[in-house]
Amino acid sequence: ARVPWDEIGEEHLSKAKAILEAFDVVIPIDYLADALPELQRALGSSYNLGIDGTPGGKFKWTTYRRKSDPSRARCEFEAGKDRHDRERLEFCQLFRKHNEWDNRLWEWALARWEQRQQR
Repeated sequence: ARVPWDEIGEEHLSKAKAILEAFDVVIPIDYLADALPELQRALGSSYNLGIDGTPGGKFKWTTYRRKSDPSRARCEFEAGKDRHDRERLEFCQLFRKHNEWDNRLWEWALARWEQRQQR
């Protein structure tokens, strides 16, 4: 169903969370390299992700983790002095505003992953 931007709300966020909760594992992309053992368990022995000692396995999954900078994703950076820096900040803020519910879902998924790792 098509939903106009300004009509997305809590109900849609709840539905999205329920969909993600139905999966065996949801891995934030920043943690993919760290999650290969858990992903291997979820996928079973049909896929070689390198748990046997081959880095990245048959499919050369990444073993390198490059975490994104959450402060930049929240537009917490200086506008700078030139036009490009100011436009970059303006675009970031506009994008963040229009993707508020996506951002909330990401933050929820990230917190859920971190809690799962503490067990």
